[in-house]
This record gives sequence, C-alpha cells and structure tokens, in this order.
Amino acid sequence: MNNISVYVHTPFCKHKCYYCDFASFSNNEDFINEYYKALKKEIILRKNEINSRDISTVYFGGGTPSYVDSKYITDIMDILKSEFNIKKEAEITIEANPESVTEEKLENYKIAGFNRISMGLQSANNNTLKEIGRIHTFEKFLSSYELCKNAGFDNINIDLMFSLPNETLKDFIDSLEEVIMLNPTHISTYSLILEKGTKLYNNYKKNNIIIDDDLDRTMYHYCINKLSEYDYEQYEISNFAQKGYESKHNMSCWDLEDYIGFGINASGFNENTRKTNKSNIKEYINDLNNNILPINEENKLSKEELLGDYIMLGLRKIKGIDIEKINKKFNINFTDIYNDKIEKLKRQGLVMIENNHFKLTYKGLDFANTVMVEFI
Repeated sequence: MNNISVYVHTPFCKHKCYYCDFASFSNNEDFINEYYKALKKEIILRKNEINSRDISTVYFGGGTPSYVDSKYITDIMDILKSEFNIKKEAEITIEANPESVTEEKLENYKIAGFNRISMGLQSANNNTLKEIGRIHTFEKFLSSYELCKNAGFDNINIDLMFSLPNETLKDFIDSLEEVIMLNPTHISTYSLILEKGTKLYNNYKKNNIIIDDDLDRTMYHYCINKLSEYDYEQYEISNFAQKGYESKHNMSCWDLEDYIGFGINASGFNENTRKTNKSNIKEYINDLNNNILPINEENKLSKEELLGDYIMLGLRKIKGIDIEKINKKFNINFTDIYNDKIEKLKRQGLVMIENNHFKLTYKGLDFANTVMVEFI
C-alpha cells in the first residue's frame, strides 16, 4: 500500500501580510482554543482515509503555525503519532515567522518530532519588508534563524520573494546574497503575485502600478544562475536545494501522490478525489462540534483530469515527467497522444525530451503556464 502525506493548517497570524490571500486571520485569538479542539476531532473522524498507510511527510502550514502557543502544535503532533504510523524517516515541517520564534517553542517542536523549518524572510531590506506588511526586520530574522540552528534544526528553508514594491535589481541581489551567506539547506524564491482582495492588490490598482515583467524575469534568472554557483540545485520552478534536501512533502504533491489536508480551507488529494474544507472558521468549528465533516468541495477526478493534473504538476519539476512512468500509470503512449503539441512547443523552444523525460527548457521556465495550458 502506498504511503500518504499530511498537511495541517493553522489559520492564525499576528499580522496579515499585504500580499497574502491564504485562509489566515489576525486578531482572532479567541478562536484558537476552539479551533484546535475541532482540528483534533477532524483528524479522528477522518482516520479511515489514512487507511493504515504509513505517513511519509507531515507539513504544518498557515497562516503562521509558530504564532500560536507551541502546546497546540505539539498536541496535534501527539494525535497524529498516536493514531497513525508516521515513518521513522518522515520529513516533518513547520512554517515559522521570525517575530514568533522562541527558544522554548523550538525546543518543543524538536521534542514533538519536527525536523524541518520553513521560515519566511521575503526580503533582507527593512523598507521593503514594511511595504509588504511584514512585521519583522532583517535583524530579527537573523536572530531567529540562529535560534533555529542552535535548537538543532539543520534542515531549514528560507522563503525569498522578488518583484516587490519599489525593489531594484540591486535590492534583490543583496537579499539573495544575504541568504546564501547563511547557507540554508533549501531556498524558495517566488515572484510577487497580486491576488484580488489583498491590500497590495488594491494599492497597485488604485495607483496604477504595473509590475515590470522584464525586471521580474531578470531577477528570476539571476537567482537561478547565482544559486547554481553555490551548488543549490533547482529542482522545481521556484525551489532550490542542497543535495539531498529537496522538500519531500512538496515533491509528493508534484508527483500527484495522496495527501490529506486537515484544518480550515485545507485541500487534499486521495484515491483520485480532491477535497477542500470550509474556509469559514465558525462553520468549521460548528460542524465538528456536531460531528460533521467540514467538507466544502469533493470531486472525483476522471482519467482525463488526472492525466492533465499529472502533466501540469510534473512540468513544475526541473527533471520533468518520466515518460515511461506516465505511460505505465495511465496506460497510454504519451509522445504519440501529444505529438502535435510536443512538436509545436519544441519549435517554440519551450520544451525538450531528455533522458526519456519531457521537461521545460531554460526558456520554457518563463512560459510554464503557457505550456501547461496545452495539456489541460
């Protein structure tokens, strides 16, 4: 029986970043205790979905999991460990923000079994951090990163964004070099995406600010080339890792493997079915208080939909799609079925077949969405 992964959502933050459209809330401390009670109940009620499978990765995301008292996090880990078989070598990640990391919390995470931390920096420029609504300084990040290292966390990811408000190429280069000097095992880099309903989106629209696409791509390709110089392998469009430190949790998702999502607005994919929980925290808690699963959407995917998702997610990986594996999984001949599309994209210089893998070219990284749409 195949392994399965688990995602646990914490919707609470001290302050909501101006670019964030995730299911997260600030100034909702009154709900924390009731939320985690409901979360425990959801895990128990959905025990049959794990179905005796080993858990290969666990990921606590948000929101800001490190914002809440660590007892809530460790209690959930205790439930997972008591109810399921978490593999001894499982990757267990918690997201953290610099302003909420403490020595005590890190010690408790370590005892609970966490072995990987993903920390949001976004920029080393304090003015830029203010403009995007981050409430930490670069100096606070450095001290928090040091706390993580001292607590015994050797596997740390740092999140870095680019194309931020008023950010110059030099600003981004300076931020990237500061991160490289810390020698983290993993670096995630993301271009700013303006999501409707966010404070930053409204500000850009109000002031007719347009993102400079050329500068955005210059920053991205500078990042790719610079990280390569320091032996960071780009293994996915936005992710770079030292050898052996690729995110196992994310890789399982990009390989379209099964995972369960617990918590508000959490999504999962299991036995060819996608489920998404309700995003309203009051409804989520009320449903579980009444022993009702808080499912908002549930869709069984057809073979065509599964194939489309498999291709779309597989193309995010730098190695691309293993043609032999996709043929076996879906009982198809991939290169025959999609020959016309593949040849067209090859002529445009966006894709290639190498070592029996269908993948994006270096140029294709800038047009990933264009390529993916061809197969959906």
